[in-house]
Amino acid sequence: SSGINAEYGDDDDDVESLELRRWGRGRRKNRRGRRPPLIKPPAGYIVNASSERRGFEAVRAIDGNLRSCFKSNKRREEGGKANWSVQGPEIETVSFIKVYPLLKSRKREEIDGVKVYVDNTTQLCGTINYDANATVYTLECELTGRSIHIISNSSVLQFCEVVVEFKKETKMQKMQQMEKKKMRRIKLKKEKNQKLW
Repeated sequence: SSGINAEYGDDDDDVESLELRRWGRGRRKNRRGRRPPLIKPPAGYIVNASSERRGFEAVRAIDGNLRSCFKSNKRREEGGKANWSVQGPEIETVSFIKVYPLLKSRKREEIDGVKVYVDNTTQLCGTINYDANATVYTLECELTGRSIHIISNSSVLQFCEVVVEFKKETKMQKMQQMEKKKMRRIKLKKEKNQKLW
């Protein structure tokens, strides 16, 4: 097989990715070596990165194609910590997150120490420990939020796909989670007001 991430077998060529139940699937590189076209996220979804290289845009990490990858742009990184994120329209509980690394890269060990968060940087799902033989890193957690954040310890961040498995919640559970967050915000506001006085 050939392509950006050719070390993945044909069976792993396409994966069903984040909400990517509705996103459609990416295409392989064509014979001229062009990368698959960019797939626009659906309404309500926002994909961001601190920087990105041309041809390795942030949205490629959720296009369902392991041969279409994301890479940060080291020259444009400020602060030394590259990051990538995706935000959805609804609050959901995550069961696990899979990160497919870029195998054909001299800097693939840079994924070591990369942290994956749910909703904000206080809810750590897990930390990736580099394994030369790993073709996917699976992080299990049960955290609630509407966004996923992947943060590197350096200016290098690269991977080919992010797959998120959500735990199905009832409307009542979602309402309870929203009420808890509302109460936290009210509590924080009161604490700030008390400090001012």
